[in-house]
Amino acid sequence: MALHPLVGVPPEVTARYASWLEGAILSELRPAHGTIIEEARDAAVETLDSAEKASTLLGHLFLKQLPESLRSGVLSEHPVFAERCGFRLQQSISIEGVGIEVPALIKAARKAFRTGKPEVPADTEGKRRLNIVSDVNSGEVVVTLDEKSQARIATLGILAPSRAVRNRALEETQRRYGPTSDLSPFVRTAQKRPLPTKQASVLLEEGARGVARRQKDLADK
Repeated sequence: MALHPLVGVPPEVTARYASWLEGAILSELRPAHGTIIEEARDAAVETLDSAEKASTLLGHLFLKQLPESLRSGVLSEHPVFAERCGFRLQQSISIEGVGIEVPALIKAARKAFRTGKPEVPADTEGKRRLNIVSDVNSGEVVVTLDEKSQARIATLGILAPSRAVRNRALEETQRRYGPTSDLSPFVRTAQKRPLPTKQASVLLEEGARGVARRQKDLADK
């Protein structure tokens, strides 16, 4: 089984090809040959990654034409190659059972801090169900789902315009993450300005991974 990028193909044809590959071929093979499919995917990645010329362009075409189930595997298992080819795995978190990509949440909270008005970003399904309000004084970000259930995200205080609020948010984050987490780079930035999206994403994604790890540990006991 070989996976090779198709060159010079219109985007709509590429999308149909990926859909056909997933529905007609991979879905039939995966139950009995899931490991072989992943090995073929990884072999293609290694071949493209080792090519000296045009590997970035071919890698981009290859990833673009893969079905989502295979592309997400490359993004998570070969992140350096994927980012070099223009793809990056966007971490999403669940708020009251609704998924939202971390950069979208950060952008909405930051704008809410700046304008003092609620923001309603699109979730991972493209729907606008989450209402985000940022409290400038407390630094707390309140996310409301369908005007009913609420979630409070203290960590997003790192986006507040007030240095005191940012420091308080980092102190709370340090307490929740534990003494082994080194937040000193974030603290240094917070003394000067609200954290940029990249640093804020790292904190939120680490928090999401920590919750998942703790839930798995409890389930294994």
